[in-house]
Amino acid sequence: MADDLKQFLCETLPSVEGLYALVGSDRDAVPVTKVASDGAPGGSVDLSFCTSIRALCS
Repeated sequence: MADDLKQFLCETLPSVEGLYALVGSDRDAVPVTKVASDGAPGGSVDLSFCTSIRALCS
């Protein structure tokens, strides 16, 4: 099922203008799946970056 989700996100990502990466996580902010296009900024799906964003939004 996780592979199906990742494949779906990979196919959907290019259809949203300006979207370069998606990170799906559970309620504890543990990443479940990550998808990034070739144009995504370096480190945009790294765990440390995701944790920083979660801390800002809490």
